[in-house]
Amino acid sequence: MCGLAKDEVDAPATDPLAELAGTLGTEVREVREGLGWSRWLLTCYSGTSRSLLTRLEEGTALPSVAALTRLASAMGKRVWITLVDEREALPARAQERKVKGE
Repeated sequence: MCGLAKDEVDAPATDPLAELAGTLGTEVREVREGLGWSRWLLTCYSGTSRSLLTRLEEGTALPSVAALTRLASAMGKRVWITLVDEREALPARAQERKVKGE
C-alpha cells in the first residue's frame, strides 16, 4: 500500500480508534447522565439516532464530527479537537480510563 514492509512500520501499542471511541463514549455518557437525561431525550434534542448514541456510549462506534457536534451542542457543550504527539502522556482523564481498563 505505501511501499513499506509491515515490519518497517511501528504499530501503535493500542488501537487509536478504539481508544478514541471509548473516550468519546464515556464523555458523552457522563455528560448526559449528569444532566439527568435519557438516551431518548438526548437523541430528540440532538437529532441523532438512538442507535448511534447507544453504540457511541458503548465505545463501539465513532460518530461523524457533525453528529458529535450536534450531541455536544444539545448538552450545552462544544467539541474541541486537539492532535497530540503519541509519545506524550495522555490527558489525565484518558489515563484514568486506561487504568480502569476502559
